[in-house]
Amino acid sequence: YDPKKVIRGYIHWYDEHGTIDIDLSCVLYRESLAQAGHISYTHLKNGYCCHSGDIRHRAGRNAEYIDLDIEKCKEHGVRYAIFHAFNFDGNPLDNVPECVFGIMHRDFPESSTIFRPDTIQDAVKVANKSTSAVICAFDLATNEMIWLDLESDRQVVESFVVDTVS
Repeated sequence: YDPKKVIRGYIHWYDEHGTIDIDLSCVLYRESLAQAGHISYTHLKNGYCCHSGDIRHRAGRNAEYIDLDIEKCKEHGVRYAIFHAFNFDGNPLDNVPECVFGIMHRDFPESSTIFRPDTIQDAVKVANKSTSAVICAFDLATNEMIWLDLESDRQVVESFVVDTVS
């Protein structure tokens, strides 16, 4: 991907009746695969990453996003960033209307501007038949991104990374 200063991973969906609660999170790892932290609705900021905040049961178009400051992440020893989506309502992600995960590349985080089409580099429909999926992984040192869309349980991200590399 074309590296900029900030990666914004986002999940977008349409909720006709205001009954859907999807959460986006990102787990950060060191080169050794030791966990360096996470960003989610339970931990919105850490000095080099920021979550947009939890969107719950709101009718219409919805999105959550996470900004990663690439250089600051690397300064704090972060090598890998793994994005994860979870549907708290228990319905498979592939049944959620307009459920798309995408990546925006920005020179600066802009909290008042959620979607700027010129910054979207990649976006895919979430096709996972589970309620929880590891969406993609970034290697911040090599600027490589891997689309995963792998079924997971809510606690699988850490063991997924260790098992995959072993």
